[in-house]
Amino acid sequence: HLMGDEHLPVRPMVKELTMIPDDLDFKGERWGRALLRLGNLLAISARDVSRLPLGEVGRREAFVERAARARSYYERAATVPELAPIAQANLAMLRHWGGEHQAAIESLKAVANTSDGAKVQLAKVYWDLGREDEAAEAVSATMDIEGAILRLRRGCQ
Repeated sequence: HLMGDEHLPVRPMVKELTMIPDDLDFKGERWGRALLRLGNLLAISARDVSRLPLGEVGRREAFVERAARARSYYERAATVPELAPIAQANLAMLRHWGGEHQAAIESLKAVANTSDGAKVQLAKVYWDLGREDEAAEAVSATMDIEGAILRLRRGCQ
């Protein structure tokens, strides 16, 4: 589950890694999980580039390009039924970072019952929007409340 606190490999490796799936198309859960992870790299890259001093147009264009590639990986991963809720939740986080906050919340609410990871992602979106009470409510619905709090804190630093 994408939170934004993941560690990224060095910059040259990110580009190399994210180009691999363009030429390959395997089936199965293992490949789907790889696509999720690569989508996460691109999503975090999109979020980070949108914070650079490139001017509004430059930031938007860079975000859109990376987000589109991340979205395509998430969509490909979602063809594996076991991974579809994770792909949908990760796509919701990407939408949140792109400014579609309410759409992200609705999407995360739809999959929150599938895993604690999706609940923590929902809490993260609420937290980012200054809605601490709703974030606390989402965290309190997890099986491992302490673990969820730690993950949320790490993702909010």
